[in-house]
Amino acid sequence: DLIEASGPLGQRYPAWLAVQHFAGAEYHRIRRDPARALSGADTALALAAPGVHPLWANIAATRVRALSDLGRHGDALAACESYAANARSAGVWASADALWLALAVCRARAQDASAHTLVDDLIARYEAAGVRGLLLGAAHETRARIALWTGDDAAYAQHAEACRKAYCSHRNSALLTKYKRLTQEA
Repeated sequence: DLIEASGPLGQRYPAWLAVQHFAGAEYHRIRRDPARALSGADTALALAAPGVHPLWANIAATRVRALSDLGRHGDALAACESYAANARSAGVWASADALWLALAVCRARAQDASAHTLVDDLIARYEAAGVRGLLLGAAHETRARIALWTGDDAAYAQHAEACRKAYCSHRNSALLTKYKRLTQEA
């Protein structure tokens, strides 16, 4: 597995140590252990810097999700806003898509009406660039969740269908499960 395989690389290359802690954080987040996910993300972020480590934005997004999963929505929003400012300062705005999706979720939970605009802009950028598959599906999944939370049934139907097309075309069981969870929440 990635966590074990990155161990020797982490000893040789410091950037891989951040990857190892990030992989562990994601593992714990997916297994619904947000406290351990937060700890791993904190360690990974201490080893990675915006504009230097290529996974910095993903690590930051994992930290935000862990805070949110712990019910610390205000802390998650504040951290995500700070990370977004760091991404802009470091000039990595365009490569921080996971962070923008996390920020949209945080804003939606705070009942900020601008939440959907972040995702709509990302979807438009993806479509203009011809991006398909997992990245586009994740953006539509996020937009569908925001629509669900705000009671926008038409937007939910539109984005859930786009998510289905993106995820189900791959026949990947993990993506099918993500889509099924989305529909169950509805």
